[in-house]
Amino acid sequence: MLYHLYELNQAVLSPARAAADASRDVQAHVLALDGMKSVYAYLGETTELARTTAELEPLLRQRQDLWLLQWTVFESAFVPLAAGRHDRARALMEEALAVNRRSGYLSYQSWFLVHLAWQARLAGDVTRALALGEQSVRAADELTHPWWHAATFAMHAVTLLRTGDAPGATALLERALPVADEAGTEAHRLRCLSALAEATGSLTLLQEADGIVTGIQCPAGSAWLLGADTYLCVARSWLARGEPDRARHVLAPLLLAARRCGWVPLLEQAAPVVVRLGSATPLQR
Repeated sequence: MLYHLYELNQAVLSPARAAADASRDVQAHVLALDGMKSVYAYLGETTELARTTAELEPLLRQRQDLWLLQWTVFESAFVPLAAGRHDRARALMEEALAVNRRSGYLSYQSWFLVHLAWQARLAGDVTRALALGEQSVRAADELTHPWWHAATFAMHAVTLLRTGDAPGATALLERALPVADEAGTEAHRLRCLSALAEATGSLTLLQEADGIVTGIQCPAGSAWLLGADTYLCVARSWLARGEPDRARHVLAPLLLAARRCGWVPLLEQAAPVVVRLGSATPLQR
């Protein structure tokens, strides 16, 4: 699971890179860098991500490896996104989508499109976020992928929730949850559960989502920053039930990591929840 990616990096990927470097095998070096890139991307560790993608991207272009290049360009977009440089983040995601179309792996389109929608939502462009989200859902339905299908639905559902369309979000999430279960990915089940708990007010769903999100294993000061919606949905759901302490507990790791890594848009997204909590000081886990 992605919750253990950092530990995987420390225990396996860093030694793997050292071995790859010692072997002087370019493909081994590329694969080691790619593994480290994924860890840094999903934890939102932008300093390390920028360094890794800067080293990896030229190698992939030289080798014309479109499959890995699409992911490298896409994940490099999180560096400007974290800093609130939305035009640059959007441009990189659009470039990744163009590489994806050249690569032939078209079932990945929905994942790239829904992150373009997420970028628009973080930038405050709700109209564009909705349009891209709807496009991503259509793409997911046309060319299904066991992971991206469920994740696309769940991420667009959060945009629907932010516009007040709880029924629309619920209908989408009820389609997404069985897909996530069939794929067997707890991370995508969490995306569905957390949003569905907020959409429906279900305590049962909320308790399950809370158990997963509070069980995420990251090093101190880190969080699953690219899954920020899950923390926020669960925190808002606890607030709606009059449980601010539960909301604080869920939100604390997200805020700590976002502050440390400089994720300006995520802190802006979390700000209304923090205000509702009535806390003027940094939350502690």
